[in-house]
Amino acid sequence: MLASIRSLRSLVPLVAVVGSALPVAAQKLHLVDDVESKPTGLLMHEHLVVTHNGWSYFAREGAGVGAELHRVNVATGSLELVRDVHSGPDGSRPDLLTVLNGVLYFTADDGVHGVELWRSDGTAAGTQMVADIRAGSGGSIVVMPWVREPLAIAAGELFFAADSGGGATLWHSDGTTAGTQPVANGGPNPAQIASDGTAVYYRAQSELRRATAAGATALKSFYGGPNQPTVFNGAVYFHAALNGNDSYELWKSDGTAAGTVLVKDIHAGAGLGLSSYASLFTVAGNQLFFTANDGVHGRELWSTDGTSAGTALVADIGPGIASGLGDSIYWRMKIGR
Repeated sequence: MLASIRSLRSLVPLVAVVGSALPVAAQKLHLVDDVESKPTGLLMHEHLVVTHNGWSYFAREGAGVGAELHRVNVATGSLELVRDVHSGPDGSRPDLLTVLNGVLYFTADDGVHGVELWRSDGTAAGTQMVADIRAGSGGSIVVMPWVREPLAIAAGELFFAADSGGGATLWHSDGTTAGTQPVANGGPNPAQIASDGTAVYYRAQSELRRATAAGATALKSFYGGPNQPTVFNGAVYFHAALNGNDSYELWKSDGTAAGTVLVKDIHAGAGLGLSSYASLFTVAGNQLFFTANDGVHGRELWSTDGTSAGTALVADIGPGIASGLGDSIYWRMKIGR
């Protein structure tokens, strides 16, 4: 059987959808559930499945429960409901699953507190809300439906966008209630959070910011962007436009204001209509791959080593100005014989 795996940020090795859901680990495939034969099944998304300590965790709708946290043993294929956090057909809809220091973290709505940060050790008793950041049923966690990412991890802490009632800002958590706090100067409206392991980079309105638990620093303001920040080789890459007369091109930052610079004007010329819109960044080896439109070849596959000279067209898949690529990158993988 052949399946096309779509990725907006990276090739996802955990799940392939071929009429059934197949978790992949240790180069072994086990049928978990025949989703196609049931009225409900897995909530498939590349960042809704994580594997930890021999178990794959994901959100699943099942008989008598809504979308709740389940896990499957990758060696035996046995399936378990971890906890029915929100009883009834709606479920708690776990999202943004992330493992930190041996604990699974995720967002969920228990029907009382709204969407908040939760943690689990894989047992029902050990699945608990970390903090009720926003009192009441409104919930605090900000999840962008078009930009689904796991919770960012930097210096041993989680980073995410949350609103305690005064507007969305950046928060950090060490997994405890007391250790879940807003980041100073973290707002407004943080989105697209990327981590280099030491700090996080994100978009706050039209600014690129760098943050640790101690606080956030604005690196540069843009007219549009920064969009799709992706860490590669010690820097964060994104596309942005400086002003309304500029174009959306490839930029990078080393975490300083002076080191936030244009990598290359791929679509030569000024003006928003002359933008390359470098997108779908994917790290492979010592290269960062992405799609871009240089105005000559249409939208094609490009790569960069972080220098202007090392930023080049990989292949003109669709000769001429017509694009060879659409809005997604697809890989093909063979499953079975």
